[in-house]
Amino acid sequence: MPNLLLLGISAALVSNLVFGELLGIESLASSSKSLKSAVGAGVAVVFVMIFASAITWGMYVFLQFIHSEFLITFIFIVVVAGFVQLCKLFLNRKIPKIGKPIGGYFTPLTVNSAILGVALFNINQFMPPDGAGGFAHIMVNGALAGVGFLIAVVILAGVRERLELCSNVPKAFRGIPIAMICAGLIAVAFLGLAG
Repeated sequence: MPNLLLLGISAALVSNLVFGELLGIESLASSSKSLKSAVGAGVAVVFVMIFASAITWGMYVFLQFIHSEFLITFIFIVVVAGFVQLCKLFLNRKIPKIGKPIGGYFTPLTVNSAILGVALFNINQFMPPDGAGGFAHIMVNGALAGVGFLIAVVILAGVRERLELCSNVPKAFRGIPIAMICAGLIAVAFLGLAG
C-alpha cells in the first residue's frame, strides 16, 4: 500500500506528464485557453487514462499469450484511438446533455501522446516478464498520471488567464509564446520536487 501511495504522488507531481516527461504537449496550448476548458480536457484525460490503462494491460497479457509482443505500439495506438472514439460516440448518443459539451474534448485525445506514453510506460515498468501481477500499479499510475495532467493544464490555464490581463507583455510574446515560457518555468518548479 505505501508503494502505491508513493507511486501515485510520483505520477501526479514528481514525474508529471506535461512538465516532467513532456508528454501531452500537443493539446496543452488548445486546452489551456480558459480554466473551464482546462478542467474539461483534464477530466477527459483522467477518464481515458484510467480505462486505457486497464484495456492496454489486458491487450498486453493477450499479446504475451500469443507471443506477439512486438505489436505493442501498433495495437496500443489502435486500441486507445478506438476507445476514445467509442467514448465520444457513446456520450453523444446515450447521454447528449453530457456528450455535447464534453464530446469536443475527446477528439484531441485520439492522438494525445500522454495516453499512449502512459500505456507504454506502464507495461515497461510494472509488468513482469511472465505477465503475472502489476495491474494495481498500472491502474494507480494511469489514474494519477491523468490527475497530474489535469493539475498541469489547470495551472497553465490560470497563468494564461492572468497573462491576458497584463498589458506589459511584448507584442511578439503575447499568446502561446509567453504561455510556453511560463510552462517551462513551471516545469523547472516541478523538477524541484524530484529532489
